Formats: sequence, structure tokens, C-alpha cells
Amino acid sequence: MIAVMHVWGQGKRSGAPVETRQSHVWTVREGKLWRLRVYHTKDEALKAVGLEPVSQENVDVARRSNDAFKRGDWETFAEALDPDVVLRPDRTWPEQRIYGRAAALEFYRSASETFGPDSSIEEIMDLGDRLLIRARWATRGQHSGIETDLTLSEVVTYRDGCAVLIEYFLDHHEALKAVGLEDAPPAAR
Repeated sequence: MIAVMHVWGQGKRSGAPVETRQSHVWTVREGKLWRLRVYHTKDEALKAVGLEPVSQENVDVARRSNDAFKRGDWETFAEALDPDVVLRPDRTWPEQRIYGRAAALEFYRSASETFGPDSSIEEIMDLGDRLLIRARWATRGQHSGIETDLTLSEVVTYRDGCAVLIEYFLDHHEALKAVGLEDAPPAAR
């Protein structure tokens, strides 16, 4: 597990302010901390576990897409989707595969109209050409008015600045498995 720490405080005797940023790589075995390594930057920590930092471009694309979804700006939203994008909703959802930009846009429009557009990104994990995104969607039934808070995970694969594959998971542990991080401790789930 990689933990990015931002620590600040005050010297006990001097009163001098102290602030530091570090990235920790925690190795957990049988539910116990086995090894802890400290790095100065997140990029160093990612490289230490064999991951390459993704360019900020994919993170920016994900954030712009989320903002466009919330505004109902489907033209901007579509720009982030490859013409041949594939969506794989969670295995418990009725739709199991959605192919192509037009079908994907219809899926997202329908979801927004039915449940509302209040979606926010809570966390993004860089995985090279993929992002693991934890999102929260405050939904409200169009007819019932029932409000719920849905947390879901997305694994989004990018090529040339566009999403080519978007996989959804209601169980974050399943998303971790999908990206090869199934041994992550419960705190990361």
C-alpha cells in the first residue's frame, strides 16, 4: 500500500512550525505490517513498487469528465471517450457491456436523468495508463425522490487522452483485485 502523508506540527520547545510530505510504502503480510519504506515523493514510492506515475493528463481528463457529467455538458464529456470505448458495469448491474461512444453517452445521460448528476471523485490512484478512481454519487430517484449515497470504484484505461475501457465496481476490493492489488490491507479498500 502507498500512503501519501502530509504532516505538520510545532516544535515542543522551540515552537517552530514543522511541515513535511512523505510517501510510505507499507508491505502487509498476514494482516500485519511487515515492512515500511519512506520516500520523499509519491513518484519515488510508485516506482519502488513497480508502477510508473501516470501523466497528469489522465487525471485532468478524469476530473474534467466528472465536472462535465455534473453540468450535463455532454459534448465535453464525449471528448474524453474514445469512439470505440467499452463500459463494463458492475457484475450485479443489468447492463454488462456497453460499446461505443454513442451508447456510453446514452448510458450516462440516462443515469444522470434518473438519479441526478451529483457525482464527486474522492480518490485517484495512478496505475500507468489506467486510473483507479473512487467516486461518490449522491443519488435521488427521479420519481420516488429517495436519496442514497453510492460509493463506487472505476478502473479507467486511457489511450491518447481518451478512455477506451471503463470498468465499474460496487465493491472496492474487487476493483483492487482487477488491478492486481488484491493484497492491499483493509484500510486501502
